[in-house]
Amino acid sequence: MNKGFLVFLVAVTFLAGCGKPAAGGATTSVAPDGQKLTVGVVFDSGGIGDKSFNDSAKAGLDKAEKDLGITAKTVASKNEGDYATNLDAMANGGCQLVFAVGISQGNALEQVAKKYPQVKFAIVDGTVDAPNVRSLHFNEEQGSFLAGYLAALTTKTKKIGFVGGQELDLIKKFYSGYVAGAKTADPTVEILPAKYVGNWENQDLGKADAQQLFGTGADIVYHAAGRAGLGVIKAAEEQDKYAIGVDRD
Repeated sequence: MNKGFLVFLVAVTFLAGCGKPAAGGATTSVAPDGQKLTVGVVFDSGGIGDKSFNDSAKAGLDKAEKDLGITAKTVASKNEGDYATNLDAMANGGCQLVFAVGISQGNALEQVAKKYPQVKFAIVDGTVDAPNVRSLHFNEEQGSFLAGYLAALTTKTKKIGFVGGQELDLIKKFYSGYVAGAKTADPTVEILPAKYVGNWENQDLGKADAQQLFGTGADIVYHAAGRAGLGVIKAAEEQDKYAIGVDRD
């Protein structure tokens, strides 16, 4: 099952309880007042087209709209200053459930959730302690372990690298799992010091970080950098090296 859709399914169930049968045997999700459920999604600054967590969330929303009969609303965030405004607009615009995609929206959601106690919220990767918020977390280190294991078995130079978006504990989980997997497969493999872009958007910086890693001997670079990670993949393509991405193919 698509991870994004699973997130939506759990959250919709948390809000709506049981759905009601619709024509053709499908299920229509309903809000507690009996109205069709309206779900809003505030995307992180990497935006649609990141081939990463924003695209995963959009795929889940599309499937929920098709399979569960929800009404979907979305809004893009150009930068972190948009988060609070966008979350407020969704909550004030008739959404019974609002998703904040990305850990960076935590502070904004904490404030907005207080203003709308009747609205349910969920945040992907972040943690907000409020009665109307669900914090959705994943075991990033486990998939990263497998990526590192594979990289260690594949590398010819015995050097591999990692590019993260922001230097956060969340992204360090990706790196730690990657290192553990690589060392389990081959203790002699060298994992070069991690590079961090500093944001989720700048593909040029992501590419430059990967180029530095390739230039110091790595022939495989794993990224957990959102849209910026597309630059890592581009660098690998240009240098005939390998890149490993996350969330989406």
